[in-house]
Amino acid sequence: MEVRELTSERREWSGLASRGTYFHTPEWLDAVGCEHFLIAEERAEIVGILPITGGRRVFKEFASLPTPSLYGGALGSKEAQIALVRNAFEIGRKIASCTRLIYPPNTNPEFLFPFMDKEVRRTQILKLEGDYGKIYMGFEKERRYDVRKAPEDAKVEALKGKEINDFYKIYKETMGRLHAHPEPLCFFERVAVLNGCKLFGVKIGGELIGGGLFTFHGGTVTHLIGASKLEKRKEKPNVLLLNYVIEKGCMDGYERLDLGPSGEDKDLFRFKNGWGAEEAEYIVLEKAHTPLRRIQRSAISVGRKIRGII
Repeated sequence: MEVRELTSERREWSGLASRGTYFHTPEWLDAVGCEHFLIAEERAEIVGILPITGGRRVFKEFASLPTPSLYGGALGSKEAQIALVRNAFEIGRKIASCTRLIYPPNTNPEFLFPFMDKEVRRTQILKLEGDYGKIYMGFEKERRYDVRKAPEDAKVEALKGKEINDFYKIYKETMGRLHAHPEPLCFFERVAVLNGCKLFGVKIGGELIGGGLFTFHGGTVTHLIGASKLEKRKEKPNVLLLNYVIEKGCMDGYERLDLGPSGEDKDLFRFKNGWGAEEAEYIVLEKAHTPLRRIQRSAISVGRKIRGII
């Protein structure tokens, strides 16, 4: 089995990527920019892929999927995944403090890589099987009230053109409140036109007051980014947005809505829980390449245990 970097043979691995997450697909990786496409070949056939990149973080760079991908990791046969990850280590040692792989729920990658540190994280998933009416009755009472009391002139629709710029202003304001680093405007301009992505906006009386970015792939709708105007929070833009996506997901035959991890934000966790979502575990595997990164990981792990996150 040979592992090498992919150059231009995108179509040859599109079929393999379709069995993974949306974040393995050529269209997504082209849009976000990925430094290394590693492929495993056997008898001239691609049997495994692993997209990784360098990203600026605390202390040094690390090799991982490009943000804001939620999941990723190696994809392919057991032998292919092991070969790909070992090759990624060689890249990681040169450019990064660690190599990190983030696998989606319902996968069990750690048995392949017992030499990597394992961290269990949690996302929240809402099952969309069945009709919307049944799912609506699973909402908390307060959430059902908010949906019923939505303004008559409220509307959710896909954004395009100048509307993307309008959303970006709201998004930057939201990231500022969260003390988080925003993605550039060009990222939203690229992903808004992808087949598997939708940038939705919430409008009341024609005014854009919030919105969010979602991916649609393999039976799963994934919520990646959300933003809303602080002064319009009484209008419940996030409620209007998610209710629309839930109803659309049901109508289009999707099986689940992944609302994404809440981290340490207990209010966000309760908000997602109010839709009837359930917790699901996903796995982060990491191999530290420097003593400094090992110390940092130990400190992070201890801090999480003290706060009761893990």
